[in-house]
Amino acid sequence: KRNLTNNRIMGNLIRNISDIQPFIEVQSEVEIGEFLVFIEEFERDTLAPLFGSDFILALNTYLGAGRTPINENYDRIIKIFQAAEAYYCYDAGFDLFNTTFTGKGMVRVAGQEQKDLFVGQERRLRRFFKERAAGALDVAARVIEAAPTSYPLAALARFEGVFCQRTLEFNAYYDIRNSRVLFL
Repeated sequence: KRNLTNNRIMGNLIRNISDIQPFIEVQSEVEIGEFLVFIEEFERDTLAPLFGSDFILALNTYLGAGRTPINENYDRIIKIFQAAEAYYCYDAGFDLFNTTFTGKGMVRVAGQEQKDLFVGQERRLRRFFKERAAGALDVAARVIEAAPTSYPLAALARFEGVFCQRTLEFNAYYDIRNSRVLFL
């Protein structure tokens, strides 16, 4: 499935469940379709504005071509973006993933041997997913900022004329915990 962003076709950096499994334990029988809306939303609303739609399109094109020719820089940044997407998907879809829509309304899914989360566990999990997604984006930004010539299409590499061109410079004035995403 593809969507249109800024009049350009974008694929998905996460294309199957095995792309999520290195970051979050998920059973192989889970359908990727359950995540697609969140994956596409994250790429359109977060990755493209932060890193540039041309860059995200280039990464998707690279994946679509079977990762040929091999580009180790793209492979590294794709893995980081996949982590951010996986954590974002679990946070954004948290309430929906254990809900079933029936003719009589919505019901919470609970199998015979499954148990409810502990008190406060849901809140902690949601915070964990958000922090991991934001952290992965910060890592990606640092990787790109450290080697801008390796990622020429990344929008992060272009900050001419801005009063602070790097997160560390801005952090000297305002403590943003060196968060590149917050800086952007």
